[in-house]
This record gives sequence, structure tokens and C-alpha cells, in this order.
Amino acid sequence: MIKILSYNINGIRAAIKKDLVKWIEKSNPDIVCFQEIKANDKESYDYLVKSIKTHESQEQILTMMKECSFINTGYKNLFKGVVAIHKGKK
Repeated sequence: MIKILSYNINGIRAAIKKDLVKWIEKSNPDIVCFQEIKANDKESYDYLVKSIKTHESQEQILTMMKECSFINTGYKNLFKGVVAIHKGKK
């Protein structure tokens, strides 16, 4: 079974101060999703754009999964490749 943690956040710094990281570690999820993340400084959004540009491609992630002994791997692009869902069995 996959454990998905979804959190509606209104201010990432406040959430971190309220032990968000400990809560995530304690929950031990397979997937973490955040909604409505807001930051009041330009640097945070510049980092987001940079991280998107340097993120591994779908093929690179697929290769990493195979290197970690996942089988029956694959992925499906959504929203013209902005989002991809990867799958695999271990």
C-alpha cells in the first residue's frame, strides 16, 4: 500500500516553524503533496523556477527506478509533460 500525505499550506516558513518536517518524518509517507504554498520573497520563487529547470527528466527518473531494482517501470506524461506519473514494482 502507498501512503500519500497531502497538506494544504499557507506559508511554508510558518509550517516549518510548527514542526512540519517532524510531522512528515513521523508519518513516513511514500509521497508528499503540498497545496497553496506561499512565500513573500522573490528568492523563493526564483529557486522554484531553477529547481524545475534542473529537475531530472522523466527518462532519468525511470533509469533511477530501474537502478533501484524496480520492475515493470513506466511513466505517463500529463499536461504536456509538466507532470509525469511514474510507476514501478519492487
